[in-house]
Amino acid sequence: MYKIKNILEGIVPYGHNPYNSNAQGKGKIAEEEREEIAKQNIYKNKEGCFIPARHFKACLLQGCGMAGLKYGKKGLYPYLNGAVFIDPLEIPLHKDTYDFIYKRMGRVPPKTGGLVPIYTACFNAGWSVSFNWVVMDDRLSAKQIKEAIEQGGLLVGIGNNRPEYGRFIIKEWEVNKDGNR
Repeated sequence: MYKIKNILEGIVPYGHNPYNSNAQGKGKIAEEEREEIAKQNIYKNKEGCFIPARHFKACLLQGCGMAGLKYGKKGLYPYLNGAVFIDPLEIPLHKDTYDFIYKRMGRVPPKTGGLVPIYTACFNAGWSVSFNWVVMDDRLSAKQIKEAIEQGGLLVGIGNNRPEYGRFIIKEWEVNKDGNR
């Protein structure tokens, strides 16, 4: 087992859009109410806004597929999925609230009904997060993990409205195989 500490920086805005049970089952919603729901609809805990770790895990896995990474003759995807985890599960954004509301037209749920305005709380480009990749299998290459997250960060992104929003680059990457940090 080893850990990789990384700092990622957003090169475009990042959009939050968690599930909101208050907006479900209301039928038609006025635009003003949609905007108000978006303002409240952010990932937040007692320390402030955060990004769920699953966003980065999904990005890692999609980046792995886009890069065509292999583990021997097999695809690397199932090995990354089973052996790479993220600590913490709620990655702090070090902000208390969003920067702006992005409005676009779309379908809710996707591909049904007519177009409706969709409001998303967003953070400006330049957002930054720091967390650890915990690699449970020493046979997995830190170089391949880095390549997968680089591809995912540049081509896939995280959050809502990707890939236009949510894309990022790696600012720091520190592999620690001695287990002391």
